[in-house]
Amino acid sequence: MKPLFMIPLVVDRQFFSLHSRVFQSTALAVLFSEKTKKAFWY
Repeated sequence: MKPLFMIPLVVDRQFFSLHSRVFQSTALAVLFSEKTKKAFWY
């Protein structure tokens, strides 16, 4: 019963780390595109 109860915690932690990684890369891409947009327009 205990290991089965601990499985969601591990999965949630892995999913959270993956989600934060994707979020960081997306934020970096947005920042980079904004910088290139400004460089292109100005």
